[in-house]
Amino acid sequence: MLENKLIKLGLNKYEVDAYLYVLKHGIAEAGAAHKETNIPYGKIYETMNSLVTKGLFEVQNSRPKKYMTKKPSNALNGLYAEKKKQVDEDLENTRKLIIDIGKEIDEIKTQKPAERSFWITAMGNEIPEMTKSNFEEAEKEICILLYLPKTAASGFHSHSDETNESETRQEMMKAFERGVKLRMLSSKETGMMHTPDDESYGMNNTAGNIEIRYQDEPFPAYFTIIDNDKVVFSIIDPVEQNNVIAMTKVWDQRLASKLQGKFEEMWESAKKLH
Repeated sequence: MLENKLIKLGLNKYEVDAYLYVLKHGIAEAGAAHKETNIPYGKIYETMNSLVTKGLFEVQNSRPKKYMTKKPSNALNGLYAEKKKQVDEDLENTRKLIIDIGKEIDEIKTQKPAERSFWITAMGNEIPEMTKSNFEEAEKEICILLYLPKTAASGFHSHSDETNESETRQEMMKAFERGVKLRMLSSKETGMMHTPDDESYGMNNTAGNIEIRYQDEPFPAYFTIIDNDKVVFSIIDPVEQNNVIAMTKVWDQRLASKLQGKFEEMWESAKKLH
C-alpha cells in the first residue's frame, strides 16, 4: 500500500494522512484536514509544518494558511536527497567515532593471558568467513601448506558461493595492498589449480606479493600460518577428499613457530611453480 511505502520513506502516520488528503484535494486548509482525517487538532499544524519543512507542501501564508502538494516527483526526489545527506552525515560521524574509539582502545593495556593458546572452529557456512578473516588479520605474511590427494586436486572446494569468493578476493587484495606477502607450498597439481589469474583477480599490481612452490611429495597436511602467530588447520572430509568440512584457528605462538620452521625447511627444498 502507498501508505506503508510513505511510512518506510520516513513519514509518520499523521504526515501520511495529511499528505494524501492534500494530494487528493489539490489545495486544503489545516482545519479541513483535521476534520476529515484522524489527525488530532493539537497535532494538525505541527504535521502540516513538518511536511512543508520536508519539501512536500507549498504553503500560502494567508489566514487561514492553505497548503498544496509540490509536484510529487520533485518533492520525493528532494526528500531522497535530504535523507541521503542525513545518511552521509551519519556515516561520517560513525567513521569519526570508530576512529576515536579505536585510538582509545589502543591505549588500553591488555594483560598477557595466562593460557598459552586460544582456538575457534568454523564449520559449514562459517568457513568462508574464517577464510576472509585470515586476510583481514594478516599484517606481514601468510604461509599456506596445501597438500591434497591427487584424487581431490581437480575438484577441491569448501562451503562457498560467488559472493563469499568475491569478498575473500577483496580482502586478499586489501592485504596485498597493505604489503602482506603470501607464500603457498603444495604439490604441483594443486599449485597449478590454485594459481590466481592476474587479470581476473585484478592482481596486476600485486602479483609480486605471491609466490608458489611445490614438492613432489609434500608434507601431508593443510594449514595456514598467519604472521608466525596464528595457525589455521583445515579439516578434509575423509569420504569426499575435495571438500573442507571444518577449520580451526589457533592463537599459539609456540605452535606457529614450530610449524613455521617446518614450512621454511620444506620451502627451501621446493621448486618454483613458474
